Parts: sequence; C-alpha cells; structure tokens
Amino acid sequence: MWKIIKQLLIISLSLLLWENASSQEVKAVSSLSKDSILIGDPVTMEITVEAPAGYKVFWPGIGDTLTGKIEVLEKTPVDSSLSSGKNHKSYYRQLTITSYDSGYHAIPPVEFRYRQADDTTVNKVETDAQLLYVNIPQVDLAKDIKDIKDPMEAPVTFRELLPYIGGGLLLILIAVAVWYWLKKRKKHEEQPVFIKPKPKEPPHRTALNKLEELMNKKLWQSGKIKEYHTELTDILRRYIEDQFEVRAVEMTSDEILNAFRHRLAKETYKMLEDTLKTADLVKFAKYQPMPEDHERSVKNAYEFVRNTMPAAQPVYKEQSDEPSQETNNSDNRRITE
Repeated sequence: MWKIIKQLLIISLSLLLWENASSQEVKAVSSLSKDSILIGDPVTMEITVEAPAGYKVFWPGIGDTLTGKIEVLEKTPVDSSLSSGKNHKSYYRQLTITSYDSGYHAIPPVEFRYRQADDTTVNKVETDAQLLYVNIPQVDLAKDIKDIKDPMEAPVTFRELLPYIGGGLLLILIAVAVWYWLKKRKKHEEQPVFIKPKPKEPPHRTALNKLEELMNKKLWQSGKIKEYHTELTDILRRYIEDQFEVRAVEMTSDEILNAFRHRLAKETYKMLEDTLKTADLVKFAKYQPMPEDHERSVKNAYEFVRNTMPAAQPVYKEQSDEPSQETNNSDNRRITE
C-alpha cells in the first residue's frame, strides 16, 4: 500500500515539475524608462518575450490606452531575433505612454498566449504589473504670473510641401494647355479661305499701264513738271529692276546707263539716256523743257519698254496720232549679249 502511494506521489511531483519547467521556458518582462513623470510627459515602456524557437507566441492587441488614465502615444512593430545558440527566440516591442491625471497609476500585466509547434494546448504568461507616478508641476504663487509661451514652430519638411508643389505644377500645366488650345483655335478661325493667287503681271505690261495712267494725269500740262518727270523715271526704274533684276530703284541715272551701255541696241540705249537725262535736268537743275520735250520723254519710255520686253509677249498699243514704230524697230527688241 505504501509502495503504491509512494509511486503516485512521485508521478504527481514529476508532472508538477514538468509543468513548472514548461512555464519557465517562456518569459515575459516589461519595464519603464522612469517610474515618475510630470503630467503629459512621455515615458518608454519596453516589453520583451523569450520562448523556445519552436514555440508560437501570440501578442495581445494594444490600442490607444492601457487603462482609463494611461494613454499610448506611439508603438513600434514587434521585432524578433534568435539568441542562445538559436535555441530561444526573443520578441521585443516598445510603447510610448503618458498620463494627464496626477497620482499613482497601476499599469496592468500584459498577457501573452503561446503553444508548442506540435501541440494544440494554448498556455499563457504575463509580465509584472508596473506602477507609474504622475506629478503636477510645482507653482510658486509668490512669483509674478507670466504669459504662456508661444508654440514652437516646427520646420516645414519637403514631404509637407510636396502636395502644394504638385498642385502648383498641375495648375501651370493646365494653364499652358488651355493657352495653347485657345491660340490654336484662334489661328484656325483666323486662317483665310485659300484663294488661288492671280498670276503676276509681266513687268512690261505693268510699265505700259503705268505710262498710260501718267499721260492721263496731264501733270506737265497743269504745271507739275517735276512731278511728271519724277514719276516717269520711277516707272522706268521699276520696270528695269523687275525685267533685268538690276537694282535700278537705288541707282543713279549714270549707274543705270553704265550698266546698259553695252547691253542694249544703240537706238534703244539713246531713248533711255534721253529720258533719264531730261528728268535729271528738271529735278536738279530746274530745267524747263518745251512741250515737245515732255512728249518725247514719254514716247521714248514707251519705245524702250517695247524694245526690251520678251518678243513673245503681247503689247498694249499706244494711243497716238503718229504711226507705231514697232515694225521699224523690230531689230531693237532684243538685248544684245
């Protein structure tokens, strides 16, 4: 009988020791960086759990408060690492807590649940309870009351400015796009309907028409002698420039005559020389030509244009009582090489 009781005692003690040893394999510890603070000051609470490497440890959910008077300001993620030759694993987490009520405040134990890898039995272990004393600032009522200090200005970071920078760039991009669209639309609206341009009138036709208009003005007959010879030579200069690509408008009479001295037939060259020289005398020497001189100058201009225009082009017949010399001067219509 005693032998049976002895064996039962041994078995019970073994089970008790095994359970105690199992519970000692998992440890949970918590500590405060300081046990007393002023109202609102932060304090760090460190929580560490050690368990065999094959154990599964379940962390409790931690919200914004630990108790009604202990608030959690910040919490880090759970960090783990192997230790003791990779036989044990440590779990670490840090909380930043504070309190806005003065007095002693108890921080309750933090409970952890765990189980072995090949076991469905869930066990639990707790940290020790902590005591935090929250003190109020000591105020010397004998001293003068001072104004509350202004809040400290925190430096502005690039991350805070990034939304404003992005918004500004987006507005600029939208403004540029709208401006470009309006400009393109306006340009499209203002674009004229395509009209086939009229073919450019040959230089000799323009010159002959201008000479006819000059005769119809009757400038020298009304005493405007200088205006008459100036407009006459301007017509010839423009014709020479368009027909021969010579900058006759900017050249003097002598420069024009030198340019054509060996390029025109003698009679044609004489017509051009007589017209230019007479005009220079009128404009610069106040020469008063006779009526036949005025008529000879315009007639020479007509004949000069006819003799130097392309042979295949039609000619405007001069309305004159005298017979045309077109047939007699056919040899002078070409420019000598």
